[in-house]
Amino acid sequence: MSTILEVKGLGVAFGGVRAVDGVSFDVREGSITGLIGPNGAGKTTVFDIATGFTRPQHGEVRFRGRRIDGLPPHVIARRGIGRTFQVIRLMPRLDATNNLLVAQRDQVGERIAGALFGDWRRQEAENRRTAQGILERVDLTHRKDVAAGSLSYGQQKLIEIGRTLSLDVDLILLDEPMAGVNPAMRGQILDLIHRLNEEHGKTFIIIEHDIQMIMGHSDDVIVLDHGKEIAQGPPQDIQNDPRVIEAYLGVGHDEEGKP
Repeated sequence: MSTILEVKGLGVAFGGVRAVDGVSFDVREGSITGLIGPNGAGKTTVFDIATGFTRPQHGEVRFRGRRIDGLPPHVIARRGIGRTFQVIRLMPRLDATNNLLVAQRDQVGERIAGALFGDWRRQEAENRRTAQGILERVDLTHRKDVAAGSLSYGQQKLIEIGRTLSLDVDLILLDEPMAGVNPAMRGQILDLIHRLNEEHGKTFIIIEHDIQMIMGHSDDVIVLDHGKEIAQGPPQDIQNDPRVIEAYLGVGHDEEGKP
């Protein structure tokens, strides 16, 4: 697999706190990569930098070989990176369909020429077909007319993932997609991730505190601790890495990796 995302020497501090400190890693195209670490390890800050919500003070981020760090979020989204957030950011009074519509590219009606010459009608019909297809993909067609604020928490998370699909991105960053959802919905979200990965070629980076889920569903795992990248590799290697065990359990190891 080729590399889709390269992070090199990334660093940013907020006041006296160095949230990300020299982080470097690569993400393979077509992979599912887990990004884990204790609370405060810098995981969400890495997402914020990669998607333009935070400007790094050091290092760089490259997507498909092109540098993107410092670009605004909407430009990065157009380049092909979408994300979800820890705190869901839907428009609660709009229904599920319209939450997908507002995220789509090429809103012809926003341009004067499109509004004057009626192109917006054709484009709106096409956008609605696209939104309907996404609702089917995330299994929410039966909730298409329900206000987003009235959906269950898990269904809202599905709509957030659906909005990344509305952007037609290649790389999707999910920030704790399993947090706060019931086991049945967790299974539905996992099934959607794998279908998008295997059938549609989407690449994923997933922040998640459910280590068992990450180890069981990721091709590669990146581990951060105190803003630093301490390990990267296949799940089976990460589970036995003494640095990872120490970061999570506070257990020291000797040179042979024994407690």
